Amino acid sequence: MNILSGLACLLLIVAHFQEVSALLAPASVALFVLVHLPRMRLPRRADVLLMWALAFVAYFCASIVFHNIYRDYAPMEILRGEGRVLYMIAVGVVVFLVSPNVNIDRPLFRMTIYATAGICLVSIFSLFVHPIAIGELRMSSEKSLLGLVGAHNSIAGQVTTTVCVLFLAVLMYVNGRGYGLLSPLVLMAGGIAGVSVLLCLSRTYTVACGAACLLATSQLRNVVIRRNICLLAGLASVVAMGYVLANRWDKQAADNADSRSHLYTRAWEVFNQSMLVGVGPGTFEEWNVAYQYLVPRTVARRLHGVHVEAKNYQDAQGEGGVHAHNSYLQWLVSYGVLGTGLFFAFLGMPVRRYFQLRREYADVDDDFVNAVMWNGNVFVHVLCLLSIAGLLGGYTWSSPPLSILMYISWGRFVRLSSELKDHEKEHETLDEFEDESDDEDWLEMGRGTEEIASV
Repeated sequence: MNILSGLACLLLIVAHFQEVSALLAPASVALFVLVHLPRMRLPRRADVLLMWALAFVAYFCASIVFHNIYRDYAPMEILRGEGRVLYMIAVGVVVFLVSPNVNIDRPLFRMTIYATAGICLVSIFSLFVHPIAIGELRMSSEKSLLGLVGAHNSIAGQVTTTVCVLFLAVLMYVNGRGYGLLSPLVLMAGGIAGVSVLLCLSRTYTVACGAACLLATSQLRNVVIRRNICLLAGLASVVAMGYVLANRWDKQAADNADSRSHLYTRAWEVFNQSMLVGVGPGTFEEWNVAYQYLVPRTVARRLHGVHVEAKNYQDAQGEGGVHAHNSYLQWLVSYGVLGTGLFFAFLGMPVRRYFQLRREYADVDDDFVNAVMWNGNVFVHVLCLLSIAGLLGGYTWSSPPLSILMYISWGRFVRLSSELKDHEKEHETLDEFEDESDDEDWLEMGRGTEEIASV
């Protein structure tokens, strides 16, 4: 069972770290369910954090239905784009259903580190030795790694979230709560991922990773150690950012900034058309380029200056400059203030619970409590990283390669934290039983002593 569980965890991570085949990700989830089905249990009571997730899902589905009624809409195409957030929430719910007594945290952590290191090694070979391509997907460009997703920002998101999680494991070990996560092999694989951050040449994710790691140092108890690790993390972030800027400072960077300013202006104009409920998922991508539909929902002609070329909808979706390049603007445009508020409530309520539990159980060293705090730690800091990256990047909370670790840790944290009080009651009952047994043993010993004395 342990080998099968580890294999299922590995495939779950690898399948979401690639865009070679869209079917591999749901297939890996199905395998994960099949392996862990005997150990999946419904919770004893409904958790309010899960209710917030279901509220956002209901709003998303209602938005698609509403906009499909009033205009020519392609719901299935939308689900392949912004709709991936529904799939990611479903992955989190699958992990939520795994019984708290089953420890999937360690295999998921290790397989994430190993998978990232393996993808990075192959990409580094492709960059410096010989180019490697899987079909039309290249694993490196002339200057940076592309991984199994074919984009330097996407591979940067994978690598930086992995490095952030490894850093959290190190901090947990320094705090005296190792939780059995670290090993020499894990640290070596993590070192490969750390070096790969530089080779991804992503300014956004390099800054976001540094900020998330600096925030994480606040949990260290020893002030001296906290200050030293904070200084080392800050220095590493400055060096990494300097390297990335030195290799990305060109005319294309200035053009990139100019094009994004136009996109932000356009997104704000669209948002003002429907501030409360938004204009619908995927609408901004559709409106942002000049289309003349030849066959509704199938083929379009996109204007490039004086040239006209035919594109199917999915190809047009993938062209640069289509989405807002800002996750916050993208969410406001698509879902309005109401939907965006629901989404941030869904993400923010677990953050609030995590900090409450961190204060309450600061001095408790228990395996179950450590599991709760570990998953909450991962969720909060990966969310922080993706939220900072979302200021300049799109789909940070919905793209599977970027957000898989966030939704896995969300599901696990919500389940474990919801049963923490039950765990405490079971331990109190067990402690009382042991105390009563000890008292009975002392009484028996006392009677035996009295009998010996009388003889």
